[in-house]
Amino acid sequence: EFIGITEEVGELKIILRQQEVPSESFPTDTQIAANLAALGLKPEDRYFFGNDLLAVTDVSSTSDNVLLDDTGNLRFIDPLIRLKKSALEVIAQLVGPVK
Repeated sequence: EFIGITEEVGELKIILRQQEVPSESFPTDTQIAANLAALGLKPEDRYFFGNDLLAVTDVSSTSDNVLLDDTGNLRFIDPLIRLKKSALEVIAQLVGPVK
């Protein structure tokens, strides 16, 4: 759930909220890649998945940042997100114009 945006000392932080993950099992890299592909994110190199707006990293089976919940859904915990356009452009494209 998108909560908002804050700016601290030159950094932009997007604030999201997620329910507690009722599992501690970990997905495979294949499951992670398939899930991100369904979201429109393709492998860019060994560490990043992305599209024309952003890239995410720190999402692999060897990290503790992706969990498999009890229903088989992947839950991404605190991924690193790199914007490829200005924050206002990305937000406008994802959620509509910023006022």
